[in-house]
Amino acid sequence: MNLLHISTFLQGGAGKVIADLAVKEKNKGNSVWVVCTEQSVENYSNYPAHIDQLKDENIPVIFLESTFNRKLANIRFVSNQLVEIINKYGIDIIHSHAGTPSLIAMISATKTGKKIPVIQTMHGWGIFKTKLQKNQDISTLNLLDKVVAVSKSSAKVLSKNGLKHGNLSTIYNGISHAQKPTPITTDSGIKKIKLLKSKGYFIGGCVGTIDERKNQRLIIEALRELPVTIPIQFFFIGEGKIIKELDILCLEYGISDKVHFLGYKPNGREYISHFNLLVCPSLSEGAPTLSMMEAFAEKVPILASNTPEHAEAIQHKFTGLLFSNNSPDSLAKFLEICIKDGIANQYTADAYQLFEENFFFEKNSNKYNKLYQLLLENIDLAR
Repeated sequence: MNLLHISTFLQGGAGKVIADLAVKEKNKGNSVWVVCTEQSVENYSNYPAHIDQLKDENIPVIFLESTFNRKLANIRFVSNQLVEIINKYGIDIIHSHAGTPSLIAMISATKTGKKIPVIQTMHGWGIFKTKLQKNQDISTLNLLDKVVAVSKSSAKVLSKNGLKHGNLSTIYNGISHAQKPTPITTDSGIKKIKLLKSKGYFIGGCVGTIDERKNQRLIIEALRELPVTIPIQFFFIGEGKIIKELDILCLEYGISDKVHFLGYKPNGREYISHFNLLVCPSLSEGAPTLSMMEAFAEKVPILASNTPEHAEAIQHKFTGLLFSNNSPDSLAKFLEICIKDGIANQYTADAYQLFEENFFFEKNSNKYNKLYQLLLENIDLAR
């Protein structure tokens, strides 16, 4: 099987999933290529760690003009680029990871004159789409051979927004036990965390792109409300254009001595393993985040906003704790409970069991392989 993954960017948890799936299929003896956009756009970019992972496994990464730009002229141009790749490598199946790449893939497949199934994983619907963008993406999804949502909540959102595809299923993203990080003793950030822990501080952390959707601003607001006597230090791992703005906000609130912005780190899971608590304040996610799964695997407690996607993994007072979405008061209240009572530690055993049952990569990647085989078999039967 010659498999092509196409995405906008190899970024964040979705980018990690794409890289892991590509490696998994190559290890099964299949030929795999990955296509994406090279030049970053606003907060969107390729993570070096994901690119390096593919290069280390000798999986070609091909950069097209833009698989992100929705303009018709760009889609026409890039689809012609993709046709050359499909013909050159004899692509049998295309796995897309966003709406515009799916449209490009379908147009390109049609131009080749042969039937090439296109499957899309919808990693997240997003909360900033215009009405036109929503209509475009739903129209594209309804034309695909297969649509995969990464959570049951995400599947419901797609249906609510007009998805009428009869071939929709849910496959959770996942991580592997084998991906447990090798400790990096020279990392200055981890050294700082260990030092603060040794002095009796409670270490909170948040991992992910720092932006309005991920809602790290809420954590700053909640930290402001905590009594000054509470011994907490909070670490933000991730890149983003609003870091400077949040840094200034910390100065205004007088909490700069408690907050640390460390930027993007390829070893995010190792950082999580040193946290006393992972906080996930997102306004919206397509699924439980990669950082959540890593916290489950590392048996680190989680405090998350009670969005439908988070609630799918965090069953309140069973696998973690949920606070009222976008409420600094609620977040501050639960932070104080976690720090004073250590209550969140009670839920890590059940959370680990949930990880093994639902978010174990090897199990979920096999589900994708079965989908690929089924789609190819259906083509053979139709000939």
